Amino acid sequence: MTASLVLTKFDEIFGCLHGNGAPFVGVTTFSNTYFMKVVLLEEIKAHAEKQGFKVAAMGAFPTAHSLAASLGNEGRPNAEDEKLMLDFGRRVYEKVSKGDYVLHDKIGEGTSEDDAEKAASYRAVEDGHHVFPFRAKKISDACIKCRTCVRHCPVDAIDIENKTFDLDKCIGCWACINRCPKHAISPDGPEVPELVKKFSGAVKVPFVAEMVM
Repeated sequence: MTASLVLTKFDEIFGCLHGNGAPFVGVTTFSNTYFMKVVLLEEIKAHAEKQGFKVAAMGAFPTAHSLAASLGNEGRPNAEDEKLMLDFGRRVYEKVSKGDYVLHDKIGEGTSEDDAEKAASYRAVEDGHHVFPFRAKKISDACIKCRTCVRHCPVDAIDIENKTFDLDKCIGCWACINRCPKHAISPDGPEVPELVKKFSGAVKVPFVAEMVM
């Protein structure tokens, strides 16, 4: 797979960091078949090195889907995942203690193209590009403007004063919906819950951690 999917503000996050040769361990999470681990790990690695860090290890670990647990990895991380994470941390410590900053394992794609295409088929297409149908949302009168949604939005897509969303920024993670204490935010359209239901049953693939040492 060659498509690039940027779901966070790498330039802003790394722009204020200067490694000066310090060790760096990149870690991210993933939840279903559409997640391209190789893309995010490679982008994290590239940004870290650009800022002067010495990348010692990379890791991607499974977690429950942010939209709905049924969409992928329900109940994750589990006890076995936690053991893998602890072992990853121990191995990284030993590696860095030896002054080893070479990535001995190749960052590989954990999602097959068939699985990715099946997942992508449930996403809308505009101008030949897949877009998230989960982005359109509405805020009800139950909103108390506590700004919980604003604090948890990873891309600053919410104007809480006007109760609007910048859909060009929104990545459809549903952090706002899942975090709202008043349940005031919901999908803007009845087709989204049905889409989620179909998607959750479309692809069922067990995921394991991807660790590059």
